[in-house]
Amino acid sequence: MTRPYAHPKTGVYWLRKVVPEWLRGALGKRELVQTLGTKDPGEARARAPAVIAEFQAIMDRARRKLEGGPDQPSARQIAALAGEWYRQRTAAARDEAGQDLTLEVERELFKDAAADVDAIFPPELNEQIATGLLKRHGFSTDPDSVRRLSALLVRAEVALLGLLKRRAEGDWSPDPFLPTLPELPRHSAAAAVGPSSAFNDLLTGWAKDRGFDLTRKPIARAAYDRKRTMERLGQFLGHRDAARVSRDDVVSWKEAMQEKGLTAATIRNDLSEMSAIWSWGMRNGKATVNPFAGVAPPKERGRRRQRRAFTETEAALILSAARDNQGFMRWLPWVCCLTGARISEICQAAKSDIAVIDRIHVLRITDEGDVDQDGPRSLKNDDSRRNVPLHPALIAEGFLEYVHALPAGSALFPDAMPDKVFGLRSTTASRRISRWLRSDLNITDERISPNHSWRHYFIEACRRVAMHPEIRSALTGHSAKMDESAAYGDGMKAFTQVLAENIAKLAVPVPPLTGRTQQTVALPSHRRRREAPPPPDPPPPPNPPASAA
Repeated sequence: MTRPYAHPKTGVYWLRKVVPEWLRGALGKRELVQTLGTKDPGEARARAPAVIAEFQAIMDRARRKLEGGPDQPSARQIAALAGEWYRQRTAAARDEAGQDLTLEVERELFKDAAADVDAIFPPELNEQIATGLLKRHGFSTDPDSVRRLSALLVRAEVALLGLLKRRAEGDWSPDPFLPTLPELPRHSAAAAVGPSSAFNDLLTGWAKDRGFDLTRKPIARAAYDRKRTMERLGQFLGHRDAARVSRDDVVSWKEAMQEKGLTAATIRNDLSEMSAIWSWGMRNGKATVNPFAGVAPPKERGRRRQRRAFTETEAALILSAARDNQGFMRWLPWVCCLTGARISEICQAAKSDIAVIDRIHVLRITDEGDVDQDGPRSLKNDDSRRNVPLHPALIAEGFLEYVHALPAGSALFPDAMPDKVFGLRSTTASRRISRWLRSDLNITDERISPNHSWRHYFIEACRRVAMHPEIRSALTGHSAKMDESAAYGDGMKAFTQVLAENIAKLAVPVPPLTGRTQQTVALPSHRRRREAPPPPDPPPPPNPPASAA
């Protein structure tokens, strides 16, 4: 028997019903789940029968669909379909009366009251709208159902234009037509049968405009995150029809996430992702309203603990310990420390990205081309493209010898295997280094990010030598738009020599390796210091005087 159960974390009661295995293909899910919206056990028991009946109606409708096709809608369902259309139209016009929709009011409302309704509202258009609504919700599109819904849509259109006229004249009294139209249940049977592709249409279109291919593996992280968020939204609503998502649904989803104990930042991120996709739908004629616009949880109280840089002691410990490692475990801490680059930028680099520009060894941070068949590379923004000169200490450690030993066309760190979802080497490398720092080196401060704290450390090191902010930003890939002159020329990124001279000023927290010759940054011939010739060999000692016989 289906009984309410309390969520172990929030205490809110939920209801779950397992879907029979033979029916799962039609429903597209293994179970039906719905919150009862209360922490009181008595209230949960009182609300449960209605939800159980709704679950049963969903499965009955799915069974009938398997047996003989879609049902004809009842009179109440016809009214609910017309109500959905009317609510979407009134929501779009709620704050816009007197603007673009006024043209429609002026064109249609002030006609002769005896004008033919069919001339004002063409039957062909109403039939198209009615047919689309019936299909979207899984109902039969037989002529009788289309005729009944079309007739009610005409009434809704007349009421809408009357409402707009009153709003334009300053009358904001309650809408008398709206209460006559019932609402579709959130978990309607039609939504559960044959999941609509409307969610997928929006997501696919949004992704194509940004160059993401949802069918490609590995998938881009931005597309993956939004796909997962949209799946969670669909599971909560019980359908995947973008046109049916209302503002009330969004608020209910937000409140359910709060009940689960999710942070405000997580909830805000989910709402922002969906708002961007629905906004794309409105711009491209795929949606009439954006129900997510303006819905956001309150900001978290208290101040977040800011991420901090490594101390000199911590940096020395990590770099010294890294000398005992191999591959990316050996070199990533050193490269992060002495370039200030993000770990994702370094891990997606290729052997060929350690290049020579103006006779200076640099790390090219770019999103051009693929690396070792890993897939396309990406950067945070346009400012991230840059060439970072290699610090003399990194060269002295033997980094160039490591790079030279890699096979042609190799990734810079081939032993950091791409993860299975996104194909990112940085995911594997970051997890390994994080465990190493936390467990082996006992660096456990929660404000420490095992990789990004190097970026903070690098920027602080730049400040200690009073490096010009424009030079520092050219090294780290930040924007240096302090005034209008920043848009003139190519910026400091074009002056590789200047960048090399400045990065060489940064102190290294560990002494150099013994037994290796300290190398320096190669300078162009016209800037090299003239080296003094080596001293001549000392003369041989004089022959000892011959002993007396």
